[in-house]
Amino acid sequence: MFLYIAGRGHSGSTIADLALTQDQAMTGFGELLSGLGRDGELCGCGLLASECEYWESIAKAGDLVSNSSNGESKSLLKALGSLLNHHSRIVRYPFYWVAPKRILSKVAGSYFLATRKMYDLALESASSKHVVESSKEVTRALLLLRGMDDVLIIHLVRDPAAMLASNMYRVSKGSGFRFMRRSFSSSSFRPLYVFIASFGWLVGNFMVEALRVYSKGNLVRVKYEDICDAPESFVALIEEKIDEPLPFALKFLNGEVGAKQTHGVAGNRERKKQEVRFDRKRAASRDGLKPWERFAVKIITAPLRWVYGY
Repeated sequence: MFLYIAGRGHSGSTIADLALTQDQAMTGFGELLSGLGRDGELCGCGLLASECEYWESIAKAGDLVSNSSNGESKSLLKALGSLLNHHSRIVRYPFYWVAPKRILSKVAGSYFLATRKMYDLALESASSKHVVESSKEVTRALLLLRGMDDVLIIHLVRDPAAMLASNMYRVSKGSGFRFMRRSFSSSSFRPLYVFIASFGWLVGNFMVEALRVYSKGNLVRVKYEDICDAPESFVALIEEKIDEPLPFALKFLNGEVGAKQTHGVAGNRERKKQEVRFDRKRAASRDGLKPWERFAVKIITAPLRWVYGY
């Protein structure tokens, strides 16, 4: 099964990804859309993705979409990255949502073929049964639901105030505010960042909820706070959906063992560590919002915040 984590940034997708890919039955892509084909992108194993045996195997799917004659992994991965990102743009969501299946198959046929081929090659290379991807992009989630039968969308949500606090922490530390895969470093625009992050949380999660029309029961909503407070429930839910035990996932989320990096690409700074220890208390403790920021995010996100119980 293809497990895809959808939602907003700063919602715990890297931790969820690491937890799910610790067992032999699971392998992972990481944040495929932002990492695939990017020059100098490192695989979780520490090698350049273009030099990693795992990604060299997956790069063969690039033959479906690339006109390059040299067949190098770097060129093939770039071709795949361009194709996937082209179809996963947010502006394409409305059309892909309403388009009849036969038209969608024509417009995005190469996308579906490449995604299926990458999925099959990843399973073969890792000798696994399931693939996890944590790109979070809602348009990709939509296409996966409409183009694959064996897919599970994990809609990961987090308290919008905690999401905003994580964003503002990056700004205060000089890492900048991430928007549309770009970093904006000026702290003078902090009020604008608050609005963008808050409104993005509302609209982005609403768009994921709209996918239930096509989900056929293959979309589950998971709150990051529940992963922290009741990891056994989260792991049990995924085990039930994939019909596979995930003992290491629960041990990692309980803080009993560290998570080893798999072959995922991109993601936050946790991806740079060879072993990650999950600290539930630390994950829940970051704040630092100004009173007006806390008030603003509550007002802007109110419609879905109440639905989710925040």
